[in-house]
Amino acid sequence: MRAALFAVVAALISAGPAGVRAAEGNGSSYKLVENWATFPPGITTWSSATGVDIDPKGNIYVFHRNESMPIMAFDPNGRFLRGWGQNLFKTTHFLRTDRDGNVWVTDRGHHQVFKFRPDGQLLMTLGQKDVIGDNESRDAFNGVADLVIARNGDIFIADGESTNTRVVKYSKDGKFVSWWGGKGTEPGKFDEPHSIAIDDDGRLYVGDRRNKRVQVFDQRGTFLKQWTHLGTPWGVFVKGDRLYMVDGTEAGCLLVVSTSDGRILDRIDGLKNPTAVTVDAQGAVYVAEVNGANVKKFVTATNTHEFGVRDIAYQQSGGKIRLARLYQPAGPGPFPAIVQVHGGAWNSKDRTDGQHVALELAGSGIVVLSIDFRNAPEAPYPASLQDINYGVRWLKAHAREFGSSPDRVGIYGTSSGGHQVLLTAIRPNDQRYLALPLAEAPDMDAKIAFVVSGWGVLFPEERYKVAKAQNRPDLIKSHETFFGNEQTMVEASPALIIERGEKVVLPPALVFQGTADEWTSVDLAKRFASIYRGAGGTVDLQFLEGERHTFVNEHPFTPNSLKAIAMVKAFIKKYGGAASTSH
Repeated sequence: MRAALFAVVAALISAGPAGVRAAEGNGSSYKLVENWATFPPGITTWSSATGVDIDPKGNIYVFHRNESMPIMAFDPNGRFLRGWGQNLFKTTHFLRTDRDGNVWVTDRGHHQVFKFRPDGQLLMTLGQKDVIGDNESRDAFNGVADLVIARNGDIFIADGESTNTRVVKYSKDGKFVSWWGGKGTEPGKFDEPHSIAIDDDGRLYVGDRRNKRVQVFDQRGTFLKQWTHLGTPWGVFVKGDRLYMVDGTEAGCLLVVSTSDGRILDRIDGLKNPTAVTVDAQGAVYVAEVNGANVKKFVTATNTHEFGVRDIAYQQSGGKIRLARLYQPAGPGPFPAIVQVHGGAWNSKDRTDGQHVALELAGSGIVVLSIDFRNAPEAPYPASLQDINYGVRWLKAHAREFGSSPDRVGIYGTSSGGHQVLLTAIRPNDQRYLALPLAEAPDMDAKIAFVVSGWGVLFPEERYKVAKAQNRPDLIKSHETFFGNEQTMVEASPALIIERGEKVVLPPALVFQGTADEWTSVDLAKRFASIYRGAGGTVDLQFLEGERHTFVNEHPFTPNSLKAIAMVKAFIKKYGGAASTSH
């Protein structure tokens, strides 16, 4: 039966298995994250990718040669957000984002530059469609390649993948200012300026492709220095004191270079015609490959464990298969393990919610089973709790297969998932939650070693009142669809269950949220912690200053989000070897 389920699941999953493996390169500190993006319906793979960049929110934008959707945006977890540009471009080339989140692209075929709002609204066009300019042109290009936007909004364009050999400067409103370059091999001249980048001090780095060098200029075009030992620069990007350069020749590599002295600090080999490169706030590197028709993501080895990611069937009930995404660290372990429970106001989302956190946990040596479960309105309370309880028992039964053990299994959830993990933790023996038998391990219990609730809805009835006071019909409906009535909200409120004196289990708990959370106040979180501790439980209560609801999932690269993820890792590793404790 189990083998049949896995066969069915294999047919259901359109994307290949994701995972992290070592990058090619002698001693490279990077690892490849495979299948990091989730595609929209109708698109199953990348086309030739020519541009990639990250906006201030951590969203990833890709420019590839797919006529139906050449510009694609993904959130920091790799979930597709939106796409546009159908029938607009002739030859897609580079893509850049600016400090305001606007998206800029170059069309080498039509000789134009476009500026878009993040939602795809066109704001500016530079260059005339199919009009070929020369080095003296003010409003026309020839083989326009790349661009960057300075802090003050000035636009610098590498106009050079044809006969032009210049960098052109425009004001932020698109007015021509100046140009420099011209064909030659001496400093300040170019032979195919193919890519351009800017550092925090405003210095410009130009990939002078046929001259096989990177030149550095100030914003007036004054030559500062050059490096001639890096190979053939196809794409350049600067972050902090590091230049990232991809060589799209047969060398097929990425170099990480010190901007102070040009030393090569790291490299990734085995790339297929890489053309563009960018780096996110956490140091993850994205490389766009043309001939490889791929956008590859590499992460540094600060997370020391390689891991695999695959979708598996963990449950079948009511004629439906429910999937879970397993993030499994490589090696024998023993590893802590968690069931990850998504948010969505009890009515929406799935196992991909919070994927960034799951990847971070797996990379630090934690097994993560992120489960799909029934949502309202299809299945109101307590159906989702039955699935989650079953998921805990399933993971405990299979823990050793994944390098863990039953006594190392905990649970982590956010928002409405943060509410449901607390219910699951304190009521492992509730007969309503135990309604789904686990045939392969009928005696396995649902007690867990620890519980982590991020911005959890700790008092559902209180959030219901807030939603009504703020006239939020969507949230009002979510509560009513899931719980049915306020009496059930009170019945399923974790702190009130403890306060009523029900027989509960109180594993160590980490509860964290922002101080500006609009749906669960600091006072409510303190009240929950006081009740939990008063009954003999251990609570680590943490507040992140100024953060709102869902902050880690929406903005995973901010300092507070990074701090929260680090807290979660440390807590799981602290309690991941201890058995659950009853009080």
